[in-house]
Amino acid sequence: MGLTAKLKIPQIDVSSYRTATHDCLSETITKAAIAWIDNAEGIIPVWSGASRATFLDLANKVGYQLMIDPVAASRIELGYENSTADFTADKQTSTYSFKYSTSLAHLIINEYNDATQWGFHLKRPGPYHFQQAGRNALRRITVSMPALRPFIKTKSVRIG
Repeated sequence: MGLTAKLKIPQIDVSSYRTATHDCLSETITKAAIAWIDNAEGIIPVWSGASRATFLDLANKVGYQLMIDPVAASRIELGYENSTADFTADKQTSTYSFKYSTSLAHLIINEYNDATQWGFHLKRPGPYHFQQAGRNALRRITVSMPALRPFIKTKSVRIG
């Protein structure tokens, strides 16, 4: 007496799911960087544009249009030259991140201090705490990973 059976074995389309996950995480890290820039730079007043220009490198990497309209002689180039940024959305290494740093002295001072205590005449003195504002924006970012169900297929196998 012979017994035959037909089994349905689930298989995950890992390649397609990985692509969907990469697309999702790339979009999310881009939105996160934009939210961080938008919240951080919005706190910093514009005089010569140097301080806000420190965000230009990161803004360019994520396609964010950063508007800087200096009131005084433009020092946008100074701010740009005194900052660095990295943006990574790498499917191969599953790395999704962004980094910003600046060496612009007066921005660093105003981030943590009220510079008027040293005789500077500022309309909006620090401390700015723009980094904290950026972190607060990141806390509001959520990630919704792709559902796995659409990537599960069944394969029929006959036994016997």
